[in-house]
Amino acid sequence: MTKEEILAMEVGEELDKLVAEAMGEPMPEFIPENALDLQLAGSLIKSPKGNWLCLCNYDEGDIPTWRPLPYSSDISAAWQVVVEMLSLGFCLELYAPKPLAIKWSA
Repeated sequence: MTKEEILAMEVGEELDKLVAEAMGEPMPEFIPENALDLQLAGSLIKSPKGNWLCLCNYDEGDIPTWRPLPYSSDISAAWQVVVEMLSLGFCLELYAPKPLAIKWSA
């Protein structure tokens, strides 16, 4: 995939899948037997590296399915990418479109 194709992607699960894979974890192949019971008890099943959740959606027949964390729509999930990049030695600087008194970098 080219940079332009990635930048043109809409927010959503397809983009989130690419991010999870870029974080070093392809979608798991196993499905836990008790996924629905655990979800109903409030205990979500995470993949080994935590980039995927095994969820049972009522509208989809409660069939357990691996879903990526919502990196493209949830700031707390997106921040996990920042933390991972910083641990790998990347530098991050954020700038506002207008001049502000505060400049942040990590």
